[in-house]
Amino acid sequence: MFLYFDGCSYTKGMELDDRESDRFSTLVSNHFKADHLNNARGGASNDRIVLRSLEFLENNSCDYAIIMLTHCERMTFNRKFYPSLDRNFHEKYYDDLLRLNDDMGRLNFYKNRYILEQEFKKKNIPLLLLQYHDVKVNNLWRRKCNGEIQTVSDDRFFGEKKSLLGLFCNKEYYYNDNKKDILTHFNSRGHRKVADYIIGKLTSTI
Repeated sequence: MFLYFDGCSYTKGMELDDRESDRFSTLVSNHFKADHLNNARGGASNDRIVLRSLEFLENNSCDYAIIMLTHCERMTFNRKFYPSLDRNFHEKYYDDLLRLNDDMGRLNFYKNRYILEQEFKKKNIPLLLLQYHDVKVNNLWRRKCNGEIQTVSDDRFFGEKKSLLGLFCNKEYYYNDNKKDILTHFNSRGHRKVADYIIGKLTSTI
């Protein structure tokens, strides 16, 4: 069995003491005794996550794909910069740094999600999608997507949906025992929690 994983730095396993061993892609693959590819990249936008996945599918296949979509304010543009760090971009184009009226990002998020779902369906490959934070909107693209997907962490401003790890940067899942500090990425206990959720979902379908 071969599993495909994609996402941003959360899927890549950034800030883990032993990234290769402790990240959820390895834990899931070890459980099923499966080969896998973790194709995640730090700082990736949903545009990049989708593009990498489509590029993978051009000449490859897998038995199951597990993809964690990232923050909706991350988008890919012709010029390399990070919109989430550029206040001028938010003031002129993006509308709101805190996503209170984030029509552009939410529209882009669900367009990307719809593309992923349709492409894997066309290839007849089971796809398990997760989203790091909930993306709150009711638009046409969301209504075209396949229902709700699991949220991994609650947004610090809008922590209303039941997530796997609770509020962002909580001590249980974001604290590093060796560094004695709170991380911006979830720790090995968080990866174990995410892995157990994925294992539970895949076990019922594989």
